[in-house]
Amino acid sequence: CYINKGLYPGTIRDEYDTEMPLYPVLTYGRDVENAYASRYGRDLFPDFVHIFLGDTEVSKSVRYDYYTLLSSLYEESFFAQISDWCARNGISFSGHLLLEDDIRYHTVFEGNFFSLLRHMHFPGIDMLQSIPSMLCHSDYAFTPKLVSSVARAYNRPHVMSEVSAHAQGGKVTHDQMYASLCAQYALGVDIFTYYYGERFMDPETYTKYNHALGRIDNLMAGRTVADALLYYPIETMQMHHRPSEAQYGTYTEAENACKLNLMAIQNTLLDNQIDFDYADYDVLSRMTVCEDGTLLSPNGYRYASLILPPMEYTPAMANLLSDTAAWGNVIRVGEDSTPISEIPDLLTRRALTAEGATHGVLRLVRDTNNGRACLLVNTNEEATTATFTIAGMTAPVLYDPFADEVIPCEFTADGDEFGFTVELGALQSLIVKEK
Repeated sequence: CYINKGLYPGTIRDEYDTEMPLYPVLTYGRDVENAYASRYGRDLFPDFVHIFLGDTEVSKSVRYDYYTLLSSLYEESFFAQISDWCARNGISFSGHLLLEDDIRYHTVFEGNFFSLLRHMHFPGIDMLQSIPSMLCHSDYAFTPKLVSSVARAYNRPHVMSEVSAHAQGGKVTHDQMYASLCAQYALGVDIFTYYYGERFMDPETYTKYNHALGRIDNLMAGRTVADALLYYPIETMQMHHRPSEAQYGTYTEAENACKLNLMAIQNTLLDNQIDFDYADYDVLSRMTVCEDGTLLSPNGYRYASLILPPMEYTPAMANLLSDTAAWGNVIRVGEDSTPISEIPDLLTRRALTAEGATHGVLRLVRDTNNGRACLLVNTNEEATTATFTIAGMTAPVLYDPFADEVIPCEFTADGDEFGFTVELGALQSLIVKEK
């Protein structure tokens, strides 16, 4: 449906018949019928009606099976083959997926992002706008947060971003560009492929901003310290999506509600300077629950809490979480459980704690070779003052990577934590690091 209604060709040999109906579009292929029968042990054609119609448990189960199969076939025949060929030939595989910024699109156009992107050596994104506040105040944080989560889950060392101001026609200021890149860095990106154009800045100005980003990367290179895992509810989308004739698809009430709840949770976490990673079923199933209730990934990332958005549970997911007590601090969000607004108060461990929500400020905490470091990014177009408490440091100082200098800041020790108040200028990024 991406090239369906609304994208008629500019040159045509036969006049387009506008009376010809456009029917709902479903991704298919020569091997789908056999693959469906092999995987599920039943004929696909009697199940077809459930893909297009119905809200029964049977219909949801058939749709989940079908879209899971499509994602798997796509993964095996495209991403896995390219990744393997690149690895054999000493080439890194990177790029980005289509319509990545909205989870409702994933079922229609790509599949499970975790399954697909794990085959990229440098998972990537396409960021078409450079208004920094949109990376914090709207849903644009979803793409870099999701893809950097895939990279951490599968031990990928870098995340690439094609950066531009395409959505603004290239008309952004230099400081907006810099702050938008710092915001993406705080969300897990560390390789920037510039599409701003040769004349967007003169060479000396490009050098100045590139050096500032280089200092951030030099000081922040290390292992991310995230507070929580947030589940990526792709199964809900797969269970409820019905084919559409619309160019970008149409979506059910269940899909729309799932997306809105997920973004509300994400934005609440970001507004409260709570870092998190997304996780799908495969990632979650490989976690170890430690004696203190924290979750430990196979490659050593530790999370204090698991946040489950309002979503559908597959039998496998329900079985995985059947012993809730064994999973430590599980926060189930929904009408009959935890309200979104209460999530920040329920997290049991925080690397950085804000004194109240600090709207528009993103943070990234990492353990580096020189100790713990924290990047603070003000995406607002005005100065912001905030008070934080940071754990895991011994002698913190406040550093401006753009000016390349330490700036005055009073840190108050309280056991193994330090409290401090910082004024972040408009679109400014600062780093708290060891002296």
